[in-house]
Amino acid sequence: MNEYTLVASAVLLVVAVLAGVRGTFGRPRVWIGMAVFAVLTIVADVALTRIGVYRHRSIFNAGILIDRMPIEDLLYGVALYLVAVVTWSWSSQGEDRVR
Repeated sequence: MNEYTLVASAVLLVVAVLAGVRGTFGRPRVWIGMAVFAVLTIVADVALTRIGVYRHRSIFNAGILIDRMPIEDLLYGVALYLVAVVTWSWSSQGEDRVR
């Protein structure tokens, strides 16, 4: 397993634990938002790799691909989404608006 895969998995694990502690996963809006974010990440990443804006070298990922997108990009995207949601829920305004 490559470093990129390990770091992506570790970041997602840490953020998922924080989200679980915070009770974030109990909110349907969080799951819907995460699904929408994941689909948009996949669509954008696949489109950009297909038209040649950038490409991924296989030596830096685990080799698990969604079309041309390495799974690590999705892991980082979901982790970023959860960081934003958990951070928002910790703010005083976020408590009122997320529930």
